[in-house]
Amino acid sequence: MCIGVLMISTVIFAMVLLLFTKAKRHEILAAAAAYTAVLVVFVGNVGNNGYSATPTIFNNSGTDTALGLKAS
Repeated sequence: MCIGVLMISTVIFAMVLLLFTKAKRHEILAAAAAYTAVLVVFVGNVGNNGYSATPTIFNNSGTDTALGLKAS
């Protein structure tokens, strides 16, 4: 779901730039890439329950949430 939100938001942002500005293709691509990078940071921090502003690999129990590995 998060990837879908990122994709839709980026496409809408790029379309607005395309339709309402005189920006060239490479400028729109650069702006869309920067916009997506910012979105990734914000969406990546959603659900951290306020513990940290930086992304972490391990959850509170010391287990990697993606791979199920234990912290050493």
